[in-house]
Amino acid sequence: MQLRRKASRALHNAFTHYDEQTELAERIKECSSSRNLGQGKLLHNEIQNSRHFENRFLGNLLIDMYGKCGSPGEARKVFDVLLEPNKFSWNMMVKAYTQNGSLDEARKLFDEAPDRDVVTWNHMIAAYAQAGNLQESRKLLDRMPDPDVVSWTLLLTAYAQAGHVEEARKIFDRMHRRDILSWNALLQSYAANGYCIQASQAFEKMAAVDVVSFTTVMAANAQAGHLSEAEALFTVMPEKDFIAWNAMLSAYAQSGQMSLARQIFERMTNRNVVSWSVMVSGLAHRGFIREARAYFGRMPSRNVVSWTALVQALGQAGNVVAAESLFFVMPTRNVLSWNGLLAGFAQHGKIAAAMEVFEKMPQRDEAACSSMVAAHGDCGNLAEAREIFSSMPDSCRGTIVTTSMLVSYAGSGDFSAARELFDRMEVKDAVALTTMVSVYGREGKLREARALFDAIARPDVVAWNTMIEAYANAGQLDQARALFDAMPVDKNVVSWTVMLTGYSQLGQYERALGIFQRMDLDGIQQDDMTLTAILSACSHVGLVGPSKLHFSSMLADYGVTPRIEHYQCMVAILGRAGELGKCEELVGRMPIAPDVGAWKNLLGACSIHGDVDRGDVAANAAAEMDPSNEVPYLLLSNIVRG
Repeated sequence: MQLRRKASRALHNAFTHYDEQTELAERIKECSSSRNLGQGKLLHNEIQNSRHFENRFLGNLLIDMYGKCGSPGEARKVFDVLLEPNKFSWNMMVKAYTQNGSLDEARKLFDEAPDRDVVTWNHMIAAYAQAGNLQESRKLLDRMPDPDVVSWTLLLTAYAQAGHVEEARKIFDRMHRRDILSWNALLQSYAANGYCIQASQAFEKMAAVDVVSFTTVMAANAQAGHLSEAEALFTVMPEKDFIAWNAMLSAYAQSGQMSLARQIFERMTNRNVVSWSVMVSGLAHRGFIREARAYFGRMPSRNVVSWTALVQALGQAGNVVAAESLFFVMPTRNVLSWNGLLAGFAQHGKIAAAMEVFEKMPQRDEAACSSMVAAHGDCGNLAEAREIFSSMPDSCRGTIVTTSMLVSYAGSGDFSAARELFDRMEVKDAVALTTMVSVYGREGKLREARALFDAIARPDVVAWNTMIEAYANAGQLDQARALFDAMPVDKNVVSWTVMLTGYSQLGQYERALGIFQRMDLDGIQQDDMTLTAILSACSHVGLVGPSKLHFSSMLADYGVTPRIEHYQCMVAILGRAGELGKCEELVGRMPIAPDVGAWKNLLGACSIHGDVDRGDVAANAAAEMDPSNEVPYLLLSNIVRG
């Protein structure tokens, strides 16, 4: 009977001990998830003064809690007093160091660990990768006794995030076993770096796909402008999460198809702040300010991100008055809010207002400084841009703002200053390198331009277009076309327009027309620059019918409002064809005031065809706009003399 009571008491104590341990463990986990360091320290003190002070399980949880709360030193104190730390203890301590950027301490502990498992190795591989030390991550993987699929995927992701897509693919190919996470990492590698075609090809090879796979490839296609492919993927997705719905919504909004964006938005059964912010930004960017405000007013909840999204959208759309009004009624503002208002003023040439915002900012980051330098540079105020740049503290003068100054020099044609600044830059990012490719290209120094282009780790479509344009402007169309055909990233409308313009400028009009036809067949949406180039090509070849068709369908088919350059081209085309009545009629009914170029084109046509009356009207109009130019009267006198 006594033995039974002792056994019962022991069992009761064991359960009580277990219940207490479970309760303490849950409280530690609460502190970890809420990052409540103060409460965690109080709980740690409570455990030290209880019978659980030597409990290794609770000790491991305390190490994890201190690591997550940003106190690796406190975590180490717990680790050092554990009686018999197990592999979980070592892993928690290594993780506490890596989470807080203490890589040297983490590596020292890693090297001392008596029983490293795959988790220990993966912590260190991930830590070096996040710090940008890919070489050390690679060395650790090569030393691992038995790397698992997580180890390989960590390294693959690290190389992809650094832009080394080919190296990421080689790592993927070396993997003995792949799961859906590694396949998704490859997809994300391609998608994040603009390799939409490769992402789609990899997706087709996957034995099994999930919502992440679908969403990644769908977003890649949407970003590349392949809306039909994105729509097809979205339609066949077996399940759609917030990210998928928002990705499709963003695709329509970014391409300007707001009616389709509205349809997607209304079909969403659940919407988060991202969904609402995409609609608000998309509508504001397209000039639907009243509707954007209506959506903003309907938002069930707003945070500083949603407020800032509308401020930025209004500013970028040119409605800076509305942006400023909204900014001043924001309940809270952060540095992005200030930057959004500043950028709105700066991008639309309102330098004084931008400077006033800049002076009032409670905290200026590099983006704000960069906006001011870029604003002055864009307006041709190079001296002011240089003055702001030179007066900035070193803490503000990083790669971004230095690159803005570089772009300002290049844009103003001060190539020697651009080269001097570029040579002084310690860190040269892709934008800086691309800018200098443009500089050397405009100077005709193709060898230097190509060397810098080849130095870009992951040239984006802008870099490719810049190098192609350098070759085209130098008349080396074969090299330009070879580079155009070899582009590993998806071509955009600029890529096609550069080739079209290159052919047109060198008199290869048939090839220019061929490029335009390919754009139509491939579903590439032409812009105003493309249409200017094709009208110019048609003008030289004498294709009046196609010219009229392209011109009349600009707004209806391409969504492009004809500008003065397009009217000038049509005046020249009709004039060469001898249709002087239609030529004069076009000049007379232009919705924008005809400039001296339009009247000169009409005068030139009158000179060719000997039309004195229309020539007299055109000459007087051209001379009135440019009194110092005697050419109009010389042409008119030639017409009169016959």
